[in-house]
Amino acid sequence: MYRPTFTFTKDIEQELEGYDPQRFCMTEMEQVFFEQLIDWYGEYCYIFPQMHFSSLFHVSSSIRRTHTLQNRIDRKSVDFVFVGKKKFKVVLLIELDDHSHRSPSRIERDKFVNMLCAKHNVPLLHFSPSDVESEEVVKKGIDDILTVLTTHHG
Repeated sequence: MYRPTFTFTKDIEQELEGYDPQRFCMTEMEQVFFEQLIDWYGEYCYIFPQMHFSSLFHVSSSIRRTHTLQNRIDRKSVDFVFVGKKKFKVVLLIELDDHSHRSPSRIERDKFVNMLCAKHNVPLLHFSPSDVESEEVVKKGIDDILTVLTTHHG
């Protein structure tokens, strides 16, 4: 085991100035929804919160615009990723569309993400806060996708 220790010089202190730890890694709504998802689907899938798209998609090395394309996905993340327990294959992405999804830049981001997932046949569901309040709505959306996947892919 290795636990790094440091002597903080003035230069290092200045370099680290302005960074503060997040109090929580998810909003309260995301936490509640995550716990529900684990309760409902944790037996069948691993569920990862706040996963970056660069962990889900890679940029083809044969493309000349590699850095530009990588930058386009580097800072984007998805709220929840369902991964099959047997093959560790991504089976579903979920976005919880709170008020932040109404800004023009977020609408453009969502459009790009929707197209990227559609092009590569990666199922993506968007739930509004009011959707999340209905167990029936959430389970129907997820079950419809998981049923299609198990029917067509064993």
